[in-house]
Amino acid sequence: MDNSWTICQLGAREHYAIPRALKQAGASTHLITEAWQPLNYGIPRFSGRYHTELTGTRTTAFNLSSIIFEFRHRSKKTDQWERIIERNNWFQKKATEAIEKPSHLFSYSYTARRPFQKAKSLGNTKTILGQIDPGPVEWDIIQAESERFPEYPSLIKVPPASYWDEWKEELTLADHIVANSTWAAKHLPSEKVSIIPLAYSPPKEAANFTRNYPQEFTTSRPLRVLFLGIATPRKGIARLIAAADQVKGLPIEFHIVGTPEIPITNRKNITWHGSCPRSEVSDHYRQADVFLFPTLSDGFGMTQLEAMAWKLPSITTPYCAPVVTDKINGRILEPEPDVIADLLETLAKKPDQLTSWSEKCTLSPKFSLSNIGSKLIAL
Repeated sequence: MDNSWTICQLGAREHYAIPRALKQAGASTHLITEAWQPLNYGIPRFSGRYHTELTGTRTTAFNLSSIIFEFRHRSKKTDQWERIIERNNWFQKKATEAIEKPSHLFSYSYTARRPFQKAKSLGNTKTILGQIDPGPVEWDIIQAESERFPEYPSLIKVPPASYWDEWKEELTLADHIVANSTWAAKHLPSEKVSIIPLAYSPPKEAANFTRNYPQEFTTSRPLRVLFLGIATPRKGIARLIAAADQVKGLPIEFHIVGTPEIPITNRKNITWHGSCPRSEVSDHYRQADVFLFPTLSDGFGMTQLEAMAWKLPSITTPYCAPVVTDKINGRILEPEPDVIADLLETLAKKPDQLTSWSEKCTLSPKFSLSNIGSKLIAL
């Protein structure tokens, strides 16, 4: 039986987990991506655009064309969505030309329409759409959040209608749709959807890491709350700031690591670290006491797995993948500022609770590459 897979992937999403999982499962894989740097040519834009587990895997990349595309749009100073859509279309055109005749074609949402059209013309190629988010409903959530917290408007504009029109074509052309959580699958065609979580391989140094908490949190050793990711209304950043205002004066400090997509406001108990290299991310997990992920909508929420690997208890919401076991190694709660503030105030008085949760932070095998690979092969 032919078990050949072509994966069309714009960007380094999930550290190339899909092609890695398929390769590990024994499938013949062909990765098509816009940039690939196996020999470390020193091109900053291509930093991290390689994975040693894919050494020997057939790969098609468009390095020079990608550089030219980005340079041209930077010099033109195009609108953000114009640039995103043109990049998606550019990649689809290049990827479609490289597709041969696999038994399975996997492509992530918003870059799958043209590859799927070619697959249908080939016949006998099964099309699998990797849906990265819940779709248009997410933008309704973002708009509602901006209305609730007008002082923290999203700096990202709403996508044009054409963006969703092409996405709906992808849904029609897909034989299977892979969503990473029940939340992401909620508004997708149920007859096509399979829920397959993300895979994560923790860093080796996390295996033997032991987390220690003080006997009490004080002004000289406050409770360190970590938010890691793009600081945007969708991720609940306005809720975090409102919660921080409610606990000011208590021995609690917030560390926000990631690109801000709202106007930054100064608070004595909030430190904005900005974006940081992946090599430094582990340091932030190690130094934190609790991970706060107050997302309003996430297809999965990979940072939950990263925090779990570092035995860092997490406070999350129902609007992402269920990585945390409520009241066992963290909390799953509605991301209301007063709810978050009340919990943090309680934790600041009970370090033993965090110790107990940390001891129960373990990664489930369902988030392994082998599990993901077997579920994909079974589609």
